[in-house]
Amino acid sequence: VLKAEYAVKFSEANTIKDNKINNALKTAETAALFTDIKKGNYNESLSDLVKKLDNKNRIMEYKGKLLQVFDPVFLNPELKGRSALNYRTHLYSPKKPFFGKLFETFTFNICVIWIMTVLFFITLYVNFLKKILELPATIKTFIPFNFKKNNETN
Repeated sequence: VLKAEYAVKFSEANTIKDNKINNALKTAETAALFTDIKKGNYNESLSDLVKKLDNKNRIMEYKGKLLQVFDPVFLNPELKGRSALNYRTHLYSPKKPFFGKLFETFTFNICVIWIMTVLFFITLYVNFLKKILELPATIKTFIPFNFKKNNETN
């Protein structure tokens, strides 16, 4: 049943892909452009790695669940049983979960980079790093310690 369902989904997706490629190959000019782009950007070894074509087991059982091992790049992460801030996913995941919703990985990563950039800018702007490094010296002035050795002889 599961194989039949995935076979239908694959067939539909493959038909859509083939239609787009055929539309791109209608004229000789666009066909040459398509071929040049594919030659310049397609890496078969990377494609095999991402799709895990060298793996013989397409589905494996783990903790009582069936997991898809083949083509993990097309596998969306599960939302069930996750905390709201848990955004960790498998490698090459197309989507990232955050606050119970799925976001495109590219968009999510760009947002994280911008948030970190703003935080680092604020940190540098207010000299936060300098204040942290000077913190032990300021604490030392508030707590009176006697660091001199007691050389008194009784």
